[in-house]
Order: sequence, then structure tokens, then C-alpha cells
Amino acid sequence: MPISRFGSGDVDVRLEGKVQATITIAYPSYGITDLEGSFRVTVMNTILGGMGLISRLYREVRVKRGLAYYAYSMYWPLGSSGVLIAMAGVRREVIKETIDVMLTTISNQVISEEELNMAIKNRIGRLKVNAESPEGMAMLYSVIPTYGLPTNYYERFIDYIGRLRPEDISRELSNLSRPVIAVVG
Repeated sequence: MPISRFGSGDVDVRLEGKVQATITIAYPSYGITDLEGSFRVTVMNTILGGMGLISRLYREVRVKRGLAYYAYSMYWPLGSSGVLIAMAGVRREVIKETIDVMLTTISNQVISEEELNMAIKNRIGRLKVNAESPEGMAMLYSVIPTYGLPTNYYERFIDYIGRLRPEDISRELSNLSRPVIAVVG
């Protein structure tokens, strides 16, 4: 859906007898055809919640505060628009506190060189691992004709993210629009 039509507001769906709830915080973002924008958000997502145990969301929400069973983020750069999603699985009694910590973590615009370099190495490493199998290669290269991307898409990705600076990611964080927040459980 086009970014201009992305919904607004929050929703809380209570499911009877559930102990765990899932928090989803969603931000409209670039589609895959906006190469530079999607490349920046891919790296930003890696820092926020896409590097597993060393990601900001995991460290802040789970490790430091023990609020969640899991906390991570993902970026889906679909077609002409995409979505950045942060998620956490929590007990109902800590939902508000967890949402506050997640929003604060996401809005932290201070990016260190070390954090950026780890994210870049992570993204390039993932490409290399995926390219080690026929299935991985098929997955990687099927997006090129699907979305009409340039044939050198991955070379451009590696080149572009290698030139990113912390302020590039900080700017993306500062430009995030108001998210949609959903709680289910």
C-alpha cells in the first residue's frame, strides 16, 4: 500500500487465556525499487533488531530490562512501498513499559561507527551465505526480474552500504513517521 495511505492509531486485541502478547510497531518505509532508501533502511533495521542477540531492541528490551521473551525487527521492502516492523513477545502486565522502551530505542539516533560497521559486515555476510546454495541464489536473484531491479542490484547494494556513514542512518531514524502499534494476545 502506498505510504500516504498507511493507517494510523493503535489496536489491542485481547485473546482469552493467553499469557503472552505480541507487540508490533510498524513504520511505513521505502519500497525495494527505491534502491538507496531501501539500502539505508536495511542497514538501519540490522542495527535495530536484525542482528539477533547484539541488536539494540534485544539488548534494551530483553537483556537489560527482562521485559520480553523476544525482541527484534524486520524490514520488508515490497514493491513501491515497504514496512519496518519491530516486535516483542511480552506478559500483558509489561506492555506499556515495553512499548515505551521500544519506541525510545528506535528513536535513539546516535549511531556509532562500530555499530554501523557490524551491521554492514552482517548484511554482506548474509549475502555470501545465501549465495552458497542453489536455493539461496535462486531466492536472491528472483527479486531482480520480479521488481524490475538492475541486474547489478547486489553489487550496487554492497557498494552503497560500504559508503554509509552513521549520520545517514541517524537521518533515517529521525525521519520515521508515527508508527501503527498493534498488541495481540
